[in-house]
This record gives sequence, C-alpha cells and structure tokens, in this order.
Amino acid sequence: MSTDDLYKQLESARRFVWSLSVKNDDPAEQLIVFGGDCHQTPARILIEDIDNESFVRLWPKEIKAPLKNIDYEALMLEPGDGAVSKQSLLAKTSLDPLQPRHQYSYFPLQYAVMICEQHSRLPGNITFQDNLLHILLTKD
Repeated sequence: MSTDDLYKQLESARRFVWSLSVKNDDPAEQLIVFGGDCHQTPARILIEDIDNESFVRLWPKEIKAPLKNIDYEALMLEPGDGAVSKQSLLAKTSLDPLQPRHQYSYFPLQYAVMICEQHSRLPGNITFQDNLLHILLTKD
C-alpha cells in the first residue's frame, strides 16, 4: 500500500466516522456492533524514515530499525479482530471504561457483541450467527 493510498483511506475513515458522530436527539435506531476482541490488531501506525523516504508500518515486525527499549507492540497494537480494534469498533478514544466518550463523539450504541474470531471469519462464526439471528428475530 502506498502512502498516498493510506492517506486516502484514512481520510475516508475520518469522514465516515464524522458522519456517524452527528448527534441525533431522537434516534430511530440504536446500533448493535459485532467484533472480535482477542487478536492483536493495529491501532496506531508508525512512520519510519529510511534513507529520506517514509514508510508506513502497521505491525511491529515490519519495523526495519526498531529503537531499543521501546515496546512497539504495546504502543501499536490493541485487542480486536486483527483488522478492527475493539476501541475503534466501540467508537471510543480509550478502552478505559471510566473514561467518558468525548462530548463531540456521538455513537448511539445499544450494545456490543464481542467474539474471539478473526475479522474475515466473523460471519461464519456460529456464535456470531446465533447472536445475529436472535437480534433479528426478537420483536421489541
């Protein structure tokens, strides 16, 4: 992935998140999200400069010249499904349950279903399917 492609994807993600965070005082629906939370997942990128060229690193193992005494895994990775971090799925700036959501971050979450599964395998997971059918077939 080129740096230009990454910037385009990040801008697209920023706009998508912004569109979801516009507060609706009387939402017709609340969101239920499904995701994984037991696989290390990129949560922050590292830009590595090598020979005056910048390279985007999503995973600590991609870093060509790591600095000593820095825990890159703790800095770059968080629980998730390998593609989407739990923090991102929940639209939170922190996984600390005591830290309130930012005042401008509206996300009408009813609840989250967390499953120990990789991102691309979530739809085939029997627990995912069972919970989704329960939600879809429940009348309220």
